[in-house]
Amino acid sequence: MFVFDALSGFYDSLMEIVSTICFCSLIICCVYIYWAAVVGQISKPQKQAAVGALIWVCILIGIHCYLVNAFNIPLLVPPLGTPFFVQFMQVIQYLVTIAVLLLVGFIFIVIGLKMLDKRFETYLMSALMFLGVLIFLHFYILGAFGVPLIFPPAMW
Repeated sequence: MFVFDALSGFYDSLMEIVSTICFCSLIICCVYIYWAAVVGQISKPQKQAAVGALIWVCILIGIHCYLVNAFNIPLLVPPLGTPFFVQFMQVIQYLVTIAVLLLVGFIFIVIGLKMLDKRFETYLMSALMFLGVLIFLHFYILGAFGVPLIFPPAMW
């Protein structure tokens, strides 16, 4: 029984490290895609690198979905029901809440600047699109796990 407990603890720790690396890779790719979409609209090399990042995001999500369906092993999140998952979700809740606040502030600034120059309309649409993605993820995670991402009660 002691060996099984030790192996279980090792597995949880290993999966926490693997899922953290995969999730950080996913976040870095998503941030780069957003940056390339908003800032790099003029530069062709940045657009080409964003396509590679988008392909990597699709691969990570595909592998995650396959492992969850076939073996019940989540790749992008630590094992469910462990303390690692709770800590992971708290960090994600803070990041998503800060991202939503920054996006809303950015949207209000760009709305004002859009009246001066029409080029800011592209930035506004990109920010609204990513805000919509964050809101969709909030409701998906809330429905799947019962954990709110945006403005969780434990945050205040």
